[in-house]
Amino acid sequence: MHDGSTLYISVPTLPTSHSEEELKPTFIALEWPSGTQKWTQTVDNEYPYQPIVDENSLYTLGYNATITVLDTGSGEITDSIDLGYGWLDRGIHHGERLLGSADSQIYALSTESHTLDWEFESDREFVGGPAASGNTLVFATQYGGLIAIDTEDGSLTWKRSSIMGSRTSLSSPMIHDGSIFISSGSQLGSFSLTDGSTNWTIPLGGDTTLSPTLTDQGIVVCTDNQVYCHAGDSGERKWESELPGQPMSSGVGTPGAVFIPTKRNRIYKLDTQSGGVDDFIEAEAGADFYSLSVLGDHLFYSEKSTGIIYHT
Repeated sequence: MHDGSTLYISVPTLPTSHSEEELKPTFIALEWPSGTQKWTQTVDNEYPYQPIVDENSLYTLGYNATITVLDTGSGEITDSIDLGYGWLDRGIHHGERLLGSADSQIYALSTESHTLDWEFESDREFVGGPAASGNTLVFATQYGGLIAIDTEDGSLTWKRSSIMGSRTSLSSPMIHDGSIFISSGSQLGSFSLTDGSTNWTIPLGGDTTLSPTLTDQGIVVCTDNQVYCHAGDSGERKWESELPGQPMSSGVGTPGAVFIPTKRNRIYKLDTQSGGVDDFIEAEAGADFYSLSVLGDHLFYSEKSTGIIYHT
């Protein structure tokens, strides 16, 4: 995660004795572009998700449903907010709120006061991370459901119990130009942000739970070892490309290119116009890649052996 001037990463801190069972994460802040370490801080959140950053604070999410708040300048812990029982899933910073889920609950936390603005309870557990646009927050639920919440007061806007089959596992949603894009099983679908109605669904050549990626040429989604690009408005397939390795996570789109990490320890660069493989980055010592992000004309990635490095 980055805020334009600082990179933030988390690494597990291994137990120092057999009596310690939890892997408490340590957060590291690195200056951009020098890579100089600014601070480190270890928190109690077990098995953390990607942190969320606003202007002054870094919010950690973890298994114990507690948000630990760090000052982005010093790394000091400024607050700890207990939301109750549950696995606090990936969240987002949207407007003046931090929005996230734990099991079947959605929480909206004020980033100014660190108090709960509202809480919403669903009849199904949420899966993956949320997406937001305007006053609408969208989550996928178990058994192929989709739900939209008003971000101002937490009221239900609309709900669909099954959008692409009740036995499917949905990816995290992606919102663009008034539509929700989501992949499930061997399908890619587009749905109205206004009421959840189906715009189109397209069969893919393999199974996927990876979220779609927005590029300058359309919506890109990865299956077993295939990459597909579809027009956002019609669903028309623009191209498909085969990769030598299975994608490990969703791609990162940049003007003219999409970068996709695979299990063969490489990040492939695909041309968004044709789907052709332009280049690849190979991990050192055969390590697996983890998260990817883009800042300006630099691609950032992390791997087991070297931490964070970058390429222009």
